Amino acid sequence: MFPNINPVKKLRFERSEDFETPTVTAPAAAQPTGSIATILRAFGSSIDDDLSRSTMREPNTDWSVLIDRIRSTASRIREVEAQSRERESHVEELLERARADMRMAEERVRAAEAQASDLQVAAMERVRAAEERAAQAEERARISEAWLKQIHETIFNEFTVLDEAPR
Repeated sequence: MFPNINPVKKLRFERSEDFETPTVTAPAAAQPTGSIATILRAFGSSIDDDLSRSTMREPNTDWSVLIDRIRSTASRIREVEAQSRERESHVEELLERARADMRMAEERVRAAEAQASDLQVAAMERVRAAEERAAQAEERARISEAWLKQIHETIFNEFTVLDEAPR
């Protein structure tokens, strides 16, 4: 898992801003053990063996710029996530309002359909009642005509007899 470290191998380091390391190389065993510089030199030597020099950064690189960029990027990511959560919350609110509006609209449609059905039933009852009254009126008119006819015949028959009688 860890690269094989040769403690006798000489290491070459330049002066770093973050670490005080000598520019003269010495065997790893001669360096104080437990210091971060020793650990970095030990891993640095094996990394140098495994990776090409073009991929390694120079030891005096200003790491604070990189850290600032990472912090800036992390801050921006948090801002974007917060905006995303805010937008998501807003969309959820809009969806809930739309659902509520749809439920209210469906209730209004059902109420309108029920009212229309009630009105249709009432209209049908009125039509039936009107037809019934019309039938009754026709029946009364027929009976009245029959009576009028009888009265006419009676008057005609009775007064015709008087006209024929001597005067």
